[in-house]
Amino acid sequence: MGNFTFQIEEGDNRYLLKLNSFTEQELVSWNLDMSIEIYDVVLLRDSGAGTTSFKSLAQISTFVKGFMSNHPNAILYFYCDDIHDIQRAHKHINYSPQQFRSQLFSLLFDREMAKHQDTKLVNNVQTITTDQGTAYIHLITSVANQHIVTNLFKQVIEYSTK
Repeated sequence: MGNFTFQIEEGDNRYLLKLNSFTEQELVSWNLDMSIEIYDVVLLRDSGAGTTSFKSLAQISTFVKGFMSNHPNAILYFYCDDIHDIQRAHKHINYSPQQFRSQLFSLLFDREMAKHQDTKLVNNVQTITTDQGTAYIHLITSVANQHIVTNLFKQVIEYSTK
């Protein structure tokens, strides 16, 4: 457990990918076993305003796969925000920024997993709509931890309806 940072630079664009482990208190509040590693994933654009290339996005997918290889029992948690708009192709213009980011990440994740058929990782996606809007939550884990992900999504849905 711990905190990890991965940096990507491309031209003027600079991104930080941060993985922060859940604390013992957070694990207890989710009724989870203390031996489980859950990491909150945050992707920040540190500088630049140019379009993000597929090369940079692929580096993110490769980092996630490598991290999971070194932490086979980990669960990665992230959601797609709408803090900043994102340039979308005309065919995706009706997608919200969150929906576009979610589908883009899923596409890149699936491509990376197709390159490594021996890797048994699952990208679990849950869409939750509340009065505040729609969130796209991703939990990445090994097949062995799928039962934990199912429990986490149930708790997230229950929490979001309160």
